[in-house]
Amino acid sequence: MKKLLIQCQLSNYDDDGNYILNCDSGFNMNVGRAKEMLKLNKDLKIDFLVSDYNQTKHQPAYLVRDILDMNRVKFIRQHLTNHAIKTRYDFHYNELEFLLNESNYTHLYLNDPCLVGNYKTLFYKSYNKSPKIISHNHFVDLPENPKVPLETSYYFRQIEGAIKADINLFQCESAMNEFFDSISKTLSPTLVDIIKSKSEPYDDGYSYEEINKPIIENELRFKLPADKVIIFVPNRIGRTFDYTNCGKFLFEFVNDLYKERQDFVIVAGNPSQKISNEELAKSVKPYVYLVKDTFSRNEYRYVARNSDIVIGLYDKDLYGATALRECLDLSCLPLLLDINEYKKIMDAADYPFRVKSDFSNLNSQLSSLIHFVKEQRYENDSMTKHKDYFNFKDIIRKRCSFEYTTQRAMQRMDLL
Repeated sequence: MKKLLIQCQLSNYDDDGNYILNCDSGFNMNVGRAKEMLKLNKDLKIDFLVSDYNQTKHQPAYLVRDILDMNRVKFIRQHLTNHAIKTRYDFHYNELEFLLNESNYTHLYLNDPCLVGNYKTLFYKSYNKSPKIISHNHFVDLPENPKVPLETSYYFRQIEGAIKADINLFQCESAMNEFFDSISKTLSPTLVDIIKSKSEPYDDGYSYEEINKPIIENELRFKLPADKVIIFVPNRIGRTFDYTNCGKFLFEFVNDLYKERQDFVIVAGNPSQKISNEELAKSVKPYVYLVKDTFSRNEYRYVARNSDIVIGLYDKDLYGATALRECLDLSCLPLLLDINEYKKIMDAADYPFRVKSDFSNLNSQLSSLIHFVKEQRYENDSMTKHKDYFNFKDIIRKRCSFEYTTQRAMQRMDLL
């Protein structure tokens, strides 16, 4: 029997340090991944290492009660700083709560590559065991493309993790290739080849079954306007670190376009609430203020299903967010930078509306896309949402969904 421990890399938290699990892409991706794994291997058991009770607004078991087989799943609560700081060989690791009763894991799935060395040491020191370690690189921090300040660089810790892990998974091929291009300047060719031999892309961002579940109408707190083109900005809006470029889009572009045309509205997911919805309402003229806080998952699916256009403007992160994949499956038309994974997806669909990497044509392309949406509605004599004119749904499911990509990954991980 295989037993898997998944270390969740949680990143969505409020100003008080409480993790917002229902809006955390890392948590939700691991849940979707686990659902498919449990379906494909009837004997597999999975434990999740998650935040302590006083560190989260929503309890994980409640959030997944209708999604996972709870007879084979357990959530192990840990204060999330504890396991991250244990780096010395001579520390007493047994004080970690989950090791007191759980030592028989065959596999560890680590979503933070920087912690591979920690966990490898932890299991060796505490139990003289070496479970197979799978390291999932959701993004890479490189000198050529830094994601964090130089003083806090993840670069060499990612390299150590890649060397020590049994399998290295990358969220997309673009990120994997960028990683190897960079480490080839640092490591010997022999060592690079060793890392390559145990690495592959694993694009598994979303579940098409889950995103297409029926909307529970009586749980919605709002209705979307029916007479305007709806533009959905699903990702985080940063205050000092705007790596999604959602803030750039909202504060530097849309007000100017709104001066020219008022036939569209903006809906923002704003899951981290670093900038409040009230602040957005004051600063972004076409923004529609729907809720005080974040959308529930049901509300998010409702917004995505009824939006016409989805915005994706990541430039340093090569993957470009899971929310984009979900919205494409629901027939939103994208406005994307013509780079990285965005470009590959648009090339596969032969898609014409593309934003240059310097953002110079953003408003002109968005205006053309709004016109296209309205034109298709007119031709269909309907104000309902457009059809999937560019076949994005089929492209994205085969490329990115749990349902299509998990089996191959499990075979590589020896979980089948």
